[in-house]
Amino acid sequence: MKKLGTLVRIGPLRLKVETVPLIPDDLRGRMDYCDLRVTIMRMNPDAMFRTFLHEVIHAILDANGQYDEARDETLISGLAHGLAGLLRDNAWVRRFYEKEGK
Repeated sequence: MKKLGTLVRIGPLRLKVETVPLIPDDLRGRMDYCDLRVTIMRMNPDAMFRTFLHEVIHAILDANGQYDEARDETLISGLAHGLAGLLRDNAWVRRFYEKEGK
């Protein structure tokens, strides 16, 4: 089973990433702004990655002062699905920022 990393860096943010068997309240993911932690429910890798992106987009928008957008679930879900497809279906996009010799 594919695993997510344990830390994601986004500008000045350092977010802990954890996967758990179940999240209360019928959620698949949660962004904790106080603890700077992204919690993702274990599920199939595609759904887990989309959920990870969804939660990270919340954090990015919030960190940039776009508080209304950061709480717009329709916007966040659309961006997460679009970015997941972009990264999954276009290997050159993933490689673009990789360091040479890696």
